[in-house]
Parts: sequence; C-alpha cells; structure tokens
Amino acid sequence: MVVLHRSTIALNPGFLIVNTLPGMLLFALFFRRALWKLSRLIETLAERKETTALEVFMTLRRALIAGMCMSVAVSSIQTADFLMNDLAPWTWRYTWFPQDGASHLVFLLSLVGM
Repeated sequence: MVVLHRSTIALNPGFLIVNTLPGMLLFALFFRRALWKLSRLIETLAERKETTALEVFMTLRRALIAGMCMSVAVSSIQTADFLMNDLAPWTWRYTWFPQDGASHLVFLLSLVGM
C-alpha cells in the first residue's frame, strides 16, 4: 500500500498516519487469513502425498511471506518519511525511494517470486 505522496499542501503527519493505519491493518488481516488457509491446504496436500501441488503451494506461501515482509518494510520507510518534517536540500537524493521505488520493488519481487 503506497501511503506517501508529497505535494504543495502540507498535511499533518499524525493525520496521515491515522488515515493509513486502517488500511495497513486490513492488509495485515488479509495476509494472516491467506497464510492460514494456505497452511491448511498444504497440510491436506501433504496428507494426500500430492508432491507437485505441494511444491507449488509451498512456493506460493514463501512468495506471500516475502511480499508481506517487504510490505512492512516499505510501510515503515514511508512512515519514517512522514515523521521527518525537515526537508533539507539533500533529501531529493532519497525521496524517490519511499514515493515510487519501494512500491515498484515490492511488485517486482512479488512477480519474480510467483
């Protein structure tokens, strides 16, 4: 979830965090539910000894866990960027990453993982 957008209108960082927190929690619940269902399916496939399908779903679970970890890292970077109110002249060197680079990297790595 991309939660950062710099513009000419300066919004209070606390306001932005309060507005994005429900979305982050919703995604966390989605990941938890998906991983729980996937784990149950993997157990069923292991009992039936279906090795090909088991390997596919194990890879899917690893990709989902990696995506979740990357999402948490990106959200943390963006939240830290919210809380930094000082925009020194040298900040242009890294501001592209929380805005565009992090979300694109998560998408690319999830796509490669699948």
